[in-house]
Amino acid sequence: MALETASQGSPDSFDALSFEAGITAAPPQYERLKTTWESFIDSVMREWKTFSITSVLLLSAILTILQISGAADDPVTRYLALLSLMCALINLLFGCMYIIRFGSMRKAYKAAEWALVNYQLSHQLLSY
Repeated sequence: MALETASQGSPDSFDALSFEAGITAAPPQYERLKTTWESFIDSVMREWKTFSITSVLLLSAILTILQISGAADDPVTRYLALLSLMCALINLLFGCMYIIRFGSMRKAYKAAEWALVNYQLSHQLLSY
């Protein structure tokens, strides 16, 4: 039912008179989806921001390790540090992309539309 409500339009399409009278036109499934989705987005955003901060701190530590002559001369340490540097950069890149993308998906109707598109795509893939 939440997917059907989302496919009918944005939350702006709810009746303004019923809203002013204190009667909500949204079904309880939509309200449950809204609260669950907002808490999910908040937790994921907090996690990605934590990972991004950790990546930035690791980048400075890895660059410091590479400046030490003994560590830079050892091939194992150098290659592991370079591998760690690439992983931290990739983590930072994807974390920033996810924060930007999912920051705009806080609305519940966008979550329902996203779920509907994923549902349709999964059925198309299964039909092959």
